Amino acid sequence: MSDQEILTAAGSDSSGRPGTEPDLEIETMQLTEAVLGVECDPALDFFDLGGASLQVVQIVTMLNSRYGIDVSVTDALDAIDLRAFIDLVRAKAEAR
Repeated sequence: MSDQEILTAAGSDSSGRPGTEPDLEIETMQLTEAVLGVECDPALDFFDLGGASLQVVQIVTMLNSRYGIDVSVTDALDAIDLRAFIDLVRAKAEAR
C-alpha cells in the first residue's frame, strides 16, 4: 500500500493541513491502524500491536510530512505506549 493509499484509508489527505487537537489524535490513531492493519489500543506500544520497526518509520515519516513536524523514529520507539506517542506528536505540532 502506498503512503497516499494509507492516508486515504486513515481518513486523511496529504494536504498538510493540520486539524484541531482531537483531529490530530484521531488521525494519528487511524494512520497507525491503517499501517499496522489492526485496531489500536492506546495503552499498547507499536510492538505489542504487532508492528515492526519499518512500520514505525513509515508512520513517523507520514506524520512528519502531514503536520510539518519533526518526530524522530527513536522518540517514537521510546514511547511507552501509543498514548505517549500521540502526546509526542501533539507536542511537536503545538511547538511549530
